[in-house]
Amino acid sequence: MCSEPGGTDEPGQRSAAENIDMRRVTELSRAGAVYLGSDTTFVYCHPTCAHARRITPGHRVHFRTAQDAGEAGYRACKSCRPLTV
Repeated sequence: MCSEPGGTDEPGQRSAAENIDMRRVTELSRAGAVYLGSDTTFVYCHPTCAHARRITPGHRVHFRTAQDAGEAGYRACKSCRPLTV
């Protein structure tokens, strides 16, 4: 029996189903990037957000805190709703 409707019992199955590259998320975390922003939309997200995963490498901006993102003129994603400044 699954833990929730449409859910999975195995760790990692949900991230795989949502096409989340957990190795990439781990790399970002080790590099200190808690949030990813797009320099074209000026929106920042959690790295696991579908919108963050679509940001092309040349347009990714890494932020350690929501405050850093806000001070740089970025707004929080309305989908994943990261902490706001």
